Amino acid sequence: MLKGYTYLGKILRNKNELKPENEKSITNANRSYYALLHLLKGQSVLRAEKIKIHKPLIRPVAADGAES
Repeated sequence: MLKGYTYLGKILRNKNELKPENEKSITNANRSYYALLHLLKGQSVLRAEKIKIHKPLIRPVAADGAES
């Protein structure tokens, strides 16, 4: 029996179960955020620079697969 297949890095199942994939996306976004936390919380980095770090490095990880 086919349990699922991978499409664009996401595992699609017959019963349309999205919870495991959503949890995986949230975990990955948290990992990327906490990896950069020392830069984002530091007072020596300007707010504009923090935004430049956040937009290309954290947002795409959080939105990964949202289109599918």
